[in-house]
Amino acid sequence: MERALRRQGWRFLARRLKTALGEIDLLFAERGTLVVVEVKTGRAGTRFRPGQRLGHEQLARLWSAARALARGAPCRVDLVEVLQEDAGGVRRVHWPDLREPLP
Repeated sequence: MERALRRQGWRFLARRLKTALGEIDLLFAERGTLVVVEVKTGRAGTRFRPGQRLGHEQLARLWSAARALARGAPCRVDLVEVLQEDAGGVRRVHWPDLREPLP
């Protein structure tokens, strides 16, 4: 996932960054915005997808960490789901500026 975002021109800052509010999977800068990226991997079923494991509390902590790291600059929290397909393939779904958990 990191390489895919770098190819889009995002500047990589950190991986598995430990903060007082928890660990950040990936940290990037994209066009002047600090982007905290949460990655959820797993099989996608008809009623469940990996991103649904990101609940209200964890999302709130990620936003708090993003604001603290940004120090007043623009920031956002993105979710990237890495979906493992039954046929063996992998599909990525990017949810930018996530404000609420997935339904």
